[in-house]
Amino acid sequence: MEIEWTLQRRPSSTTWMFGDLDCAGAYSCRTLEDELREVKLDKETAIPAGRYELEFVDSPRFGPETIALLDVAGFTNILIHSGNTETDTAGCIIVGDKIDELTGQISGGAARKVLDRVKRELEAAIENDDRVFLVIRNAPGDRFVDSGRLAEAKEIA
Repeated sequence: MEIEWTLQRRPSSTTWMFGDLDCAGAYSCRTLEDELREVKLDKETAIPAGRYELEFVDSPRFGPETIALLDVAGFTNILIHSGNTETDTAGCIIVGDKIDELTGQISGGAARKVLDRVKRELEAAIENDDRVFLVIRNAPGDRFVDSGRLAEAKEIA
């Protein structure tokens, strides 16, 4: 069976973007990513909106059972992990439970075990032989910070 998680992005600031992650229809946590850019800057650009399969990988930096997004066009090693600011993202998705809209900080990923909870959700699905996909949606009307053009989401099947 296929299970879909949804990351609904909030409007991008010039340096970061918050979002809300739902796991199989139930709210899970907040997210922090780099800003939306039309022209990719390495480790400084959010991945395109779309649908990506999730799996666990053994990350040299974050260790075994790190959540990875598969087949992100033009990007490599896109992970879900903890951190506090957009400098911690390097193009990845950071999870937590508390955000500061003024400073662009997120917290709780490690300290309040938000990341562990998200990992348990994925682990349970995989143990049930389910495939889990993350559907990422841009905020309605959001624009790329470098071009000002509308950041339309690709059609998600």
